[in-house]
Amino acid sequence: MLPYSSELGLGFDGGAWCGNAYDGAGGRAYGREVVKESVDTAEMASKLTMAELPGLESLHIGGSVGNITRVEVGGPQVLWPWSGRVEEYALEAWPL
Repeated sequence: MLPYSSELGLGFDGGAWCGNAYDGAGGRAYGREVVKESVDTAEMASKLTMAELPGLESLHIGGSVGNITRVEVGGPQVLWPWSGRVEEYALEAWPL
């Protein structure tokens, strides 16, 4: 189990702490960008982790659980709730 992506030291700071940054239409757009940065950082962390621990059977980052699949070419892959649909995932968290 790893901490939230903003606590991994991989360049993502978690976005603004003040709730005012997320107010209004501009705030929702900002919220979506923060979500995208968060999932990008989690993806980076999962790739780094799997490269070092290819036999890992379970991977949690913050409150998210990755589904580890084994493929013949390319080694293990981690699928997340946002895999292949980052834009939609961000819109679910911060609707228009």
